[in-house]
Amino acid sequence: KMVFISGDRMKGITTALPKSVKPNETIDIPVNLVTPAEKGTYRGNWLLQVNETTFGGGNDGTRPFFVQIEAIPNSKNIVYNFAANFCAASWESGSGDLICPGKEGDPNGFVTMLHKAWLETRSENEPTLWMQPNEKDGWISGIFPAIEIQHGYHFQADVGCLAGYEKCNVNFELWYRLPNSPKKKIGTWQEYHDRHLTRINIDLSPLAGSKASFTLLVTANNNPDQAAAFWLMPQIIIP
Repeated sequence: KMVFISGDRMKGITTALPKSVKPNETIDIPVNLVTPAEKGTYRGNWLLQVNETTFGGGNDGTRPFFVQIEAIPNSKNIVYNFAANFCAASWESGSGDLICPGKEGDPNGFVTMLHKAWLETRSENEPTLWMQPNEKDGWISGIFPAIEIQHGYHFQADVGCLAGYEKCNVNFELWYRLPNSPKKKIGTWQEYHDRHLTRINIDLSPLAGSKASFTLLVTANNNPDQAAAFWLMPQIIIP
């Protein structure tokens, strides 16, 4: 069975394996968790147990596996928060698929969420996605799960460059795809480190009644290592 050992339980309960599992065989073990109401980072550590013996990963079999979440208070007008759900997306660059969250400084490109971000204009404590293209050909993208769009929904975000990257010159692109349809571009916005942010506000009403998958794309126009691009509070809202 799978047992909770430390951290934040999030109301998860001990769960028995559904059957005997042979070596090299894979099964799914579902555990229902409840997001805490208070803002913060929560992590629960789990191990496997046979009789009274617990074990996990690592060379000595003692490393737990874990669930970690970031709980962000939700406003009634926020339909979907891309920053809070950024690891639900599939991330890639010209170097191939990327892990999420990524590791800062990875030459293959990376994406991470900043809880306190230093933007080219100010410091910010709202959820901020840092998308850094790969150094080879200078792009990175994330494809998010499909969302059912209703009339009046808007995509909104502020975009720009992080502080300290004075040679930053990037293009931000927003794409969408409907089921059984090719991907289509909504818009492109070029940003420099010029102490000015761009507010993106797109009415998604033309897509009402459809399930749309959105893609966030950043391309470096020069110096990929300087292309520290951010999306501040990217979200779908009801204005």
